[in-house]
Amino acid sequence: MDKKDISFNLIDKPWLSCMTLDGEYNFLSLKDIFEHAHELRELIAEHPLTIPALMGILHCIIYQATGGPKDIRRWAVMLKAGRFGGEIQDYLTKWHDHFDLFSPVTPFYQTAGLTTLGESGKPSGGVPITTIVQQLSSGNNKTVFDHTLDRNIHALSPAESALALITIQNSGLRGTNKKNTDKFGYQKNFSDAQLANGMVLFLRSRSLYETVSLNLLPRRGNSPVPNTSDDCPVWELPSETVPKSGNTNIRGYLHLLTPQCRHIRLIPEIDGAEVVVRRMHIAQGEAFRVKDPRFAYSKPKEEGRDSLPRKMQSSRVIWRDSEALFGLGDNRPHSFVNTANAMDIGIIGYDRFKKYLCTAHGMMSKNAKISDWRTDHLQIPASVFVEKVAVEALLEGVDIAETIAKHIGTAIKKAASVILPKSKDDRRNLIKHMLGNSETFYWQELDLPFQDFVLSLPDNGSALKKWFSILKKCAEDALLLEFETMSFDLSRHLQAWVKAEEILKSSINKTGKQKGVTK
Repeated sequence: MDKKDISFNLIDKPWLSCMTLDGEYNFLSLKDIFEHAHELRELIAEHPLTIPALMGILHCIIYQATGGPKDIRRWAVMLKAGRFGGEIQDYLTKWHDHFDLFSPVTPFYQTAGLTTLGESGKPSGGVPITTIVQQLSSGNNKTVFDHTLDRNIHALSPAESALALITIQNSGLRGTNKKNTDKFGYQKNFSDAQLANGMVLFLRSRSLYETVSLNLLPRRGNSPVPNTSDDCPVWELPSETVPKSGNTNIRGYLHLLTPQCRHIRLIPEIDGAEVVVRRMHIAQGEAFRVKDPRFAYSKPKEEGRDSLPRKMQSSRVIWRDSEALFGLGDNRPHSFVNTANAMDIGIIGYDRFKKYLCTAHGMMSKNAKISDWRTDHLQIPASVFVEKVAVEALLEGVDIAETIAKHIGTAIKKAASVILPKSKDDRRNLIKHMLGNSETFYWQELDLPFQDFVLSLPDNGSALKKWFSILKKCAEDALLLEFETMSFDLSRHLQAWVKAEEILKSSINKTGKQKGVTK
């Protein structure tokens, strides 16, 4: 194979990992994904934010191939169709050349001709491909998940390179760049990509077709974001378009779904009979901020302030953010609002106990380095989308859980005066340790009971009372567990335990009476 003949077209080549409805794993091309979406369960990816990035590409293809949906009724028709039509394949044929990962003219999701320059100003050999693989250690990536180093140049297959490329364009973190390129000159830093600053939420259904359709938002005018006549996915940009770097205005929803937050050009090479990628050229790309309809938002603490996207936290389960996820307002993800509206006006059938799976994709970072990432799942009944009484009971249940968690902290701090050392620093550190252990146990024990609680809504009030009883027991168990693991003077230990238990039980009982869930 000659280097000029290297090609890997995402439309034809298998590169997407997926699971069938029968539980089998396959690698499929984009063409096959659309042809068999109704026979597939889900896409599979190592990085949680790869899934939202891929979903954005699938949605853009649907929008451009079908011209819609432009309103909720047309969306419902698409949802009920059961499988994608021939117009998708026609579109992929039309734009086939633009999906070639190694095209010299229109490389998919890349900047043709981009070259990193060395200190002398002459073209360099680029940087390791692991720079954009966030689960590997290289460049600005923290050594958390792997121990690949720059001196051991890692080789990626074309399929792996495509996934890394798509993911970094959507979830790259700010950090040091300090590189010079022929198109953008010297750049000191990278900026955060769009999905690095929030938690992406989807509704997942029985098949990939239903999941993709369920989260496809009607696009028209200023919905779901202001759309201009220039809006298009990244691969439809004319090849002569001058790439942008730094702050820029968003063209519309298609632009938001396929942002070019990094300018990249992969460098393919032939290794025996295989094509691999070890190096690439890279520069800072577009940077913009817009209220993302895939996020859930917190209510502003002060009037006139912007609402902030909820973020994934390593020690916080997603149902604690139920007000942002399910509260009857505009802070919910738009796919939740869209589904609720369709149920409310009868466009799609409403069964109050039908279960939907909410998935949350996010990562946690500190000082521009990833500390953790994950995908969370939560089953919810249809009633939580549309019935005010169900939503109110849900939010009340979460509020009681948060209040009792505070009671645990109060009990530990009050008991601390009996058993903790005199040194202020020692007291502070030990209290922090005790609170961390007890709260971690408390919230972990509530995961499965909360699932039962939310699936029973709405009811005649018994669910909230049962939930309160579980909260009370978990809080008492968390406190007991913490004191059982401590090694202090026995008499002082028992005295502190009695004091803490008394304070906790009194506080919980008071909360129960205030909330009307106990006598």
